[in-house]
Amino acid sequence: MNPPKSVATASKKQKKPAKVKSPFPNAASDASALAGPSSSALATSVSQIICQFCDKGGFPTRKALKYHLFRIHHQPMKKASQQRHPSQDRIGSSPIHNTSISHDSSSLISDHLTSPVNRQDAGLSISFPIIGKLSCPEEGCTATFVSRSWTSMKGSLIKHLRFVHHVSIATCEFECGICHLKILGKPREHPCFAGDGNPIVIEVAQTLQCSFCPASFTSTLGLQNHEKSHKKAEALAQLPALVIPPSRRRKRAKKARNFTSPASDDENQYITDTTQVLAQPIAEEPLTEESLAPSDHEDEPLHHFKQIFENILDLLLGSQA
Repeated sequence: MNPPKSVATASKKQKKPAKVKSPFPNAASDASALAGPSSSALATSVSQIICQFCDKGGFPTRKALKYHLFRIHHQPMKKASQQRHPSQDRIGSSPIHNTSISHDSSSLISDHLTSPVNRQDAGLSISFPIIGKLSCPEEGCTATFVSRSWTSMKGSLIKHLRFVHHVSIATCEFECGICHLKILGKPREHPCFAGDGNPIVIEVAQTLQCSFCPASFTSTLGLQNHEKSHKKAEALAQLPALVIPPSRRRKRAKKARNFTSPASDDENQYITDTTQVLAQPIAEEPLTEESLAPSDHEDEPLHHFKQIFENILDLLLGSQA
């Protein structure tokens, strides 16, 4: 006995599974992307990464284009919260993205010039790449440190914390600002900085103008020391002139320096013959008894004492007689 058509239709409807709308509409495309693109697809994707400012292409990754925009065209590097999803268009493939990364140089200096430096107790954390300079992490301190070597900047910062803020740093950790992972070894050996195109220190041309003269500096400390020299010169200029009287000793020393011996008119002022006698010897007279006898004027004090002694002796002898 065949069931009625209405029952058969209902049973067929029950057997069909209900279609559930997937919350991930691009799951198929993501799965195909995870499966691995073909060589032709890779060539197409690499060729699509083109700089909109100079039409240069062939960038292997979005990170390579970021550094190109930052170093060549002075475009700010986007922060981690502003990074685009991989499913979105690549950097430079649409003019909308170019307008999103195009900012004034003032926003570049204020938002992207200093790399994050954090301190917790005796531990210091530095984020790479270092853009421009390292700033003191202490609240209210405006000290900055600029150098081509990141080790020099780190050493200057640690010395500043020890002598100025009396904080001794025991450990120093490094973090990658691109992948936000902790760097366990040397920063240069991190995968994000492998190669010559990805420097760990990005030099930024920042000039601080002196308010007294046209001189410019790259660090706040250098500008402060320079302005102190201007203020010191102004203070010395306002002081009364100090008059120092000349001393006689200086005059005598000056005369001694200017003194030159008069030139001799004698042509034979230098001895050329060593056998030549400078002066005639004094004639010596032969010794005689008269010359050896004492004269009347010699030894007068002794003769006087001898006469006194003889007189005293005569008195003593006369008294005894």
